Amino acid sequence: MGYDTKTKVYVVKANEFNAFALPDNSIFVFDQVLKEIKSYPELAALLGHEYIHIKNRHGMKSLAHLLSRELLTEIFSGGDNSEKFIRNSNKLLTLKNSRDFETEADKGGLDLLIQNSIDINGMTELFKRMAKISEGKSIPTYLNTHPDSEDRLETIELEINGKQCNYVHSEKLDSLFQQLTTFTNSYE
Repeated sequence: MGYDTKTKVYVVKANEFNAFALPDNSIFVFDQVLKEIKSYPELAALLGHEYIHIKNRHGMKSLAHLLSRELLTEIFSGGDNSEKFIRNSNKLLTLKNSRDFETEADKGGLDLLIQNSIDINGMTELFKRMAKISEGKSIPTYLNTHPDSEDRLETIELEINGKQCNYVHSEKLDSLFQQLTTFTNSYE
């Protein structure tokens, strides 16, 4: 797969381990991510995951699902007291879609690592790191936009079992990663 010149990556100063993609081909990575991850395969896994959100138009699909449910809520509730119940039920359904999109992006990100001969262990290391960071901050899965980090790790390990990766270490990517993390750590 060639480099997509339409996709832009921005680093945002924030004391949180997070990244997100917007439908306009923008990926935002919080600088805390660059302080925590240890290798370019981890960063590639994260960026691949976010790129799949853009490629598969997850943001637009989520918005379409939400708006269609809101419209149906208005039609069926007629503004009575059941509206709040229906609206909250819609939010729970939207969260389920979001978790499904996350799993799809995880698997697609893994495929991107394989296609580009990047170490697939970058994905497992990323999820291990995320699980460690989120230790003790448990939100019930049904109330979360993302699957639990441990579940994501388990799912991706099952995916890896059936995949072949001709990993080739890239000195260029390693050097770029080192420069990026050095720069990020220097402007605290």
